[in-house]
Amino acid sequence: MKKSTVKVAQIIHHLQIGGVENAALYHLNNSKLEFKVFCLSYADPKLINSKNRSNIIFRNTGESKLKYIFRLVNELRSYNPNVMLSSLWASHIVSLILHNTIFLRKNRWIPFFHSANFFHNKDRFFSLISIYFSTNILCDSKETTLFLKNYIKNRHYQVINFNFFYEVAESIDFYERESKFVYFGRLSPVKNLFYMVDVFYELTLLKDLSLNIYGDGEQMNELKSYIKDRGLSEVVFLKGEILPHSVPVIMNQNKFLIQTSIVEGMAMSVNQAMSSGMCVFTTSVGEIANYGIDGVNLFTLDLDCPKKAAKKIYNALNNIDFCFNVAKEAEKTFKIDNSITYSDSLDSFCLSLFH
Repeated sequence: MKKSTVKVAQIIHHLQIGGVENAALYHLNNSKLEFKVFCLSYADPKLINSKNRSNIIFRNTGESKLKYIFRLVNELRSYNPNVMLSSLWASHIVSLILHNTIFLRKNRWIPFFHSANFFHNKDRFFSLISIYFSTNILCDSKETTLFLKNYIKNRHYQVINFNFFYEVAESIDFYERESKFVYFGRLSPVKNLFYMVDVFYELTLLKDLSLNIYGDGEQMNELKSYIKDRGLSEVVFLKGEILPHSVPVIMNQNKFLIQTSIVEGMAMSVNQAMSSGMCVFTTSVGEIANYGIDGVNLFTLDLDCPKKAAKKIYNALNNIDFCFNVAKEAEKTFKIDNSITYSDSLDSFCLSLFH
């Protein structure tokens, strides 16, 4: 099958700022195949523009669920993809039903997994069902594959390369960047953000620092109150959501990224920060444990003791040349010249299904 004739659809929950969604948006702009994103619900208006609107199907404001389901099915049937990818548990089960009814198994359905853990019982139940009924599996990292290995013994699986290349006008020298910490991602329990605030509370007893948190989610209001209660309103700032193309710009302006997640897959923001020459402080979870080396290309943080994590950050910051060397090693880890991008990897996999 020729490249130009391969049509790919990706089913996701909704379109908002997050790793899975950012990857889908990146692929919309960089895939060499015909590619559309189908949301089970709404899309953040900030992520929709004249360039991508025709390739993103989403529920309109005021549109009933029933009406949208019929429209979604009709849009999918009209598009008639050769490959249908599904990301996250609700998308898996909807895609499985569509694959076995609307498309009568004429397309290739591939569940795509993005985490080295199940987030809750529904996630576990529907993810395992999707694995059982599929023949091919995609994973975002080796760690995700290892987590799923007991369930995918008789399945073909492939790790998709999560390297993203964004044009930045000019790379700013590490020493000239602002000495601020930043975080990018959802404000959700698995990101362990209250612990991150506790770490910064301990840090402020040792050093004047600030943290900008970029993202939105279910814990926004709760987190805002917690920051105030800890007396950190002038230290930790909730900046809200930003567009994906703004992330590399902000990374290029700041020295440090912090992440304190309990669970991760590839950890896209850590990957991207390292590629951008930032000095990264992170918990060693998911694929980070495979590509990160403590004190070499990043700093790993303790998950159980905020004081211990704060002390490690404080000691590192007292040797800025050491931080610079760690950042340079981080940049080499994901140097784009030495590896294919996410879109190259996903396109190659989709094409391989027809060879």
